[in-house]
Amino acid sequence: MNHNNRFRLYTTLAFSLLAITTTTRAFAQQNNCLPGDIEKYAAKATSRSDVNLDRNMLGFAGNFMNQKDSDEAQAKQLLHQLNAIVVHNYEFDQPGAYNQADLESIRDHYKGADWSHIVSTREQNKGKAPESSDIWMHIVNGKSTGMVILSAEEKELDFVCIDGTIDPSMLSHLSGQFGIPQVDVPQSSGAKKLIAPQDGSEEDQ
Repeated sequence: MNHNNRFRLYTTLAFSLLAITTTTRAFAQQNNCLPGDIEKYAAKATSRSDVNLDRNMLGFAGNFMNQKDSDEAQAKQLLHQLNAIVVHNYEFDQPGAYNQADLESIRDHYKGADWSHIVSTREQNKGKAPESSDIWMHIVNGKSTGMVILSAEEKELDFVCIDGTIDPSMLSHLSGQFGIPQVDVPQSSGAKKLIAPQDGSEEDQ
């Protein structure tokens, strides 16, 4: 691990310990942002990371970003539009800590009127559980007020809840920051890309 990555890791851990979580937890509860039973996955995890950053801590985090790096400069600008970020990362030593029915139950959590399933990707891996990424936007009166990301790999689950106005096209600038996973739409022939329109049905692309 190079010096910059180590520094970023240490500062992220420091933010996790210092962050005031009242605001972020309130958003997660009031807007039904995260399923109430995700702790059952934490109980199975051999490693877990939890990040809770309110608006003040996001502003503080921005001070550590390099303005000369285009991605970090964009991320810093984006942070000013956000109220909170909550990230839960669970890693397991063996496959089978969750199954596809568990993932479908999580996805069902976001079938309410205020949630729009905007991106769903599935990547088949021979002999392994498929990898998947889902993104939902929280829409109130026609305006985006938040986003949820679910990223699932064979031995890892990531839940991300973002409170604030964010354009999905800007998400890449936050990937890798604060524990937010890299969420890419795969372009390989072995990947299936699905985009869910506003009515909740899914269309192959």
